[in-house]
Amino acid sequence: MTTFSIGWDVGAWISKKGDALWILDAELNTYGKPQHGNWGADIQKAGTAGEFLGSCFKRCETDLPTDTSAVTLAIDAPLAFPAGFVRLLAGECAEQEPLGKAIDNPYLFRKTEVFAAMARKRNPLSPLQDQIGSQATKIAHVLAKFGLKNNGDGVWQTVGDGGLRIDVIEAYPAMCKESLNGPVLPGPLKKQFDTITAKLAPATGDERDALICALIAHLHRHERDKLHAPTQAHYLPEEGWIWFPKG
Repeated sequence: MTTFSIGWDVGAWISKKGDALWILDAELNTYGKPQHGNWGADIQKAGTAGEFLGSCFKRCETDLPTDTSAVTLAIDAPLAFPAGFVRLLAGECAEQEPLGKAIDNPYLFRKTEVFAAMARKRNPLSPLQDQIGSQATKIAHVLAKFGLKNNGDGVWQTVGDGGLRIDVIEAYPAMCKESLNGPVLPGPLKKQFDTITAKLAPATGDERDALICALIAHLHRHERDKLHAPTQAHYLPEEGWIWFPKG
């Protein structure tokens, strides 16, 4: 059976910059042609997760094979909002006063983002502070519309047409690039990234980020032990998890 890993760098609902998609097969070959555009209309037209997935393949000038058994989709956008912010909307204040460093503010950042900041010595973007709320609501809409359910382990899942298993995870390309800890993509994947982008240059920054997301999706399916997994001290199931390589 065929499996695929897809990276999606998400743009705003209405944006010239739009989205970028990159599809890899199980052997890390680029499948179809990476694309850059705005997928808002595709989201509106699709009635099921399988239909939306099919539209992603068509965007990349190819088709979803009928024998596909599983797809992992890694998305560069928050899949959930901070639990403190969600409770605040329901009229419940945080136990701690939201003062001090922004990264410690429970309304602005999730526990997974606090962990990522400690691991990579850089703060991730906040959907509430850093003007990526449009992207965050776009993905929240996709998860809700197509029936993707949080499994409590940092993955949103559904079974699509014909029993196709679809796993959606959150990636963060900035956490996979050069950092104080050095290159953080595992060696073979770093070489593959360099090889692919050299062949398809010039790839846009968004397309490169989509490729990094696709590589994270591949790791999640085939070599998950190379990624940071949710930890009890830095994880709330309802907030999701950012998957990025150990380094």
